[in-house]
Amino acid sequence: MYYTAINMDRYSDGKDIEICVLKLHISLCTIIIVTVYRSPTNNKDCFLNNLEEALNLIYNNTVDIILCGHFNLNYLNDNQDKQALNSLLTSYSLYSITNFWQEFLITGKLWMIIFSLINLGMKNI
Repeated sequence: MYYTAINMDRYSDGKDIEICVLKLHISLCTIIIVTVYRSPTNNKDCFLNNLEEALNLIYNNTVDIILCGHFNLNYLNDNQDKQALNSLLTSYSLYSITNFWQEFLITGKLWMIIFSLINLGMKNI
């Protein structure tokens, strides 16, 4: 098993939007893990545009994508922001599988698992 870090600097500004991508090569499959953070003060349209461009770069139908993060959008009620994000995700065959309150915990646990795997001997290519 090995991994490749995918450079997302052009979609991240270090302040309002952060997108990090790690491609895991595990025997016969490839999994791309994408973590995203959007500052509450960031323009939502700008965020969706950057996320769409990043997904365009990494998406193909031969890999599985796990997208996690904190989008700072009201996901508890049906609203235009939620609909816009869901529409974008659906166009890449991505669907929400967790509720709003769990997203940060899942992201933290997922990264702890990934870093543990890297420290246990995964090779960077």
